[in-house]
Amino acid sequence: MKKYEYLVLFLTIRNNKFFHQLLSNNFFTYSYLFKNFKKVYIIDLNNLAFLNKKNNINPNILNNFFSNSNVKFVSLNKFIHLHEFLKSKKIIAIKGFKNGYKEIMINIFLKFYDVRLLQIYNVGNRNHSYNVSPSRTKLFKNFLIKKLAHKLTVFLSTVGLVGKIDIRFTANPDYIRFNKTKIANKVANFFNFPYVKKFIPINSRAYDISLNNKFRIKNDYIAVLDEQLNAPQWTKWRNKIKKQDVKLHYKKFNLYLKKLSKVLKKKVIICIHPDDNLNEKKKIFKDFIVKKYRTREYIYKSFLVVFFESSAIIDAILLNKNIITIKSKVMDGNQIATGLDWVKEINIAMCTIDHIETLNLTKDYLIKKKIIKKSKRIKLDYRNYTKNYICTDVKNVMGVEKIQKTIKQIYRLD
Repeated sequence: MKKYEYLVLFLTIRNNKFFHQLLSNNFFTYSYLFKNFKKVYIIDLNNLAFLNKKNNINPNILNNFFSNSNVKFVSLNKFIHLHEFLKSKKIIAIKGFKNGYKEIMINIFLKFYDVRLLQIYNVGNRNHSYNVSPSRTKLFKNFLIKKLAHKLTVFLSTVGLVGKIDIRFTANPDYIRFNKTKIANKVANFFNFPYVKKFIPINSRAYDISLNNKFRIKNDYIAVLDEQLNAPQWTKWRNKIKKQDVKLHYKKFNLYLKKLSKVLKKKVIICIHPDDNLNEKKKIFKDFIVKKYRTREYIYKSFLVVFFESSAIIDAILLNKNIITIKSKVMDGNQIATGLDWVKEINIAMCTIDHIETLNLTKDYLIKKKIIKKSKRIKLDYRNYTKNYICTDVKNVMGVEKIQKTIKQIYRLD
């Protein structure tokens, strides 16, 4: 294998808010990788994607995360500029953009340069997803937008128009099992058709961070991982929930949290998604503290974590925290099904908040319903999920460390 020279992170950055969110979510992984290689670039390809809205990225966002480092940021506006960057370079690239229709020309363009593509799937989530929808039109639209676009990219890779993924580092062993056991994949592997050439198992990002924990583990709070009821991941399947129904949901939810706080004698901290509106959520949760970009910190400090869907719950599972999921009549079928999946996966309780006014919520009730459990019971309930999706590889070895060593060994990148 030849010696490669550059580590590049290819992204399609919609706007400054998205850029900040992406760097924040992946800071531990990226910072570890970037400091171990000499020549590192973050290349924004958003303005090359077909019909994408043009962005104007503030490079100071990168400096806020990686000040005085070797990381250079470039936002490209024309394919000729990408050509100028790629020519005469030997690149190992982390592919951080989707395989949508808009990105097909970018995928085709990269094929004709000395670029080895890698992917990192280290969230540690089993990827619970459903496609319940009252609208056949929305079901068909999502099939065309997501699944068919990806299948088209895979097909183009088999005929040599799109570059294949050299290695996918994954904390989800389902991908590896699926690749090895499904008959269609076995046949594809035999003829060298797969889009991903090689899967390498790694431990999850949450596990990596736990090995380098900077937060003290406490039991001081009730941490609430609030989800946006009308986030795009939900509204792609149905119409937006009406404002009066959203208001009703949060009225019930606030009352439920007040009762929990009183019984457990602990403060409630509302942790919102990076995409969420902080000022709006402060109005909704006016009796509680609302925080943004500090979810992991408060999970580490929590006694109980309340949620219905969030990849951040992985930290709570790894730390053996008490967890409960909620449902209400306002929530849609996908949202409730996702919560029920967690109930099954890690043996937690689901609380219906519709009649919270009449619920006599006591500590005995919380124990009886297995909302709060003894440490030994929690560890038993979470053990399989942790083993299968969070710490799936060698114990006490960071996934990002394995990624770094693999890149150095296979591609001889300094």
